[in-house]
Amino acid sequence: MTDPIAATSFGLKIIEHIVRFFGWFRQVFSRKKPSVPHELTFTPQHHLWNPTVIGDMPAMQLMSDWWMMNATPTAVSILRAEVVYWHRCRRRKSNQQQSSGPWPIPPGELYELRLLFFVTPPAKKENKDLWAKIYVIDNFNRRHKAGKVKFISHKNPQFPS
Repeated sequence: MTDPIAATSFGLKIIEHIVRFFGWFRQVFSRKKPSVPHELTFTPQHHLWNPTVIGDMPAMQLMSDWWMMNATPTAVSILRAEVVYWHRCRRRKSNQQQSSGPWPIPPGELYELRLLFFVTPPAKKENKDLWAKIYVIDNFNRRHKAGKVKFISHKNPQFPS
């Protein structure tokens, strides 16, 4: 009698090789031509958070500063941004941001991008830092990943005074 775990493992390896073969086949024989890269590049500066109140509800104010380079062939405007973070055991997203900067940004130009988010209820206690991912959406509805950053708490000694 054969071992059922070994037979299952062997079957899964065969399926994995078949999937890899079809991925390679699709990549080699694809009729799509490579597209022109439409990228915005981001360099982080400061990422801080403060406690605040919206109405009578406690909230967090997330402040995020970036250097942004427009590497696309056209001028780009930033319409909105999203912050994705974990609150307890759930992934949350907030896109109620305010941005400042000159718009539109010409191709090949570097500008400072400032984002301001309000998160309610607060995702962290006042002495804890918050890790989050930031995405920026441009006027062509393209979503650009700015990066994963640590928002420093106002009670952290690294917080600028």
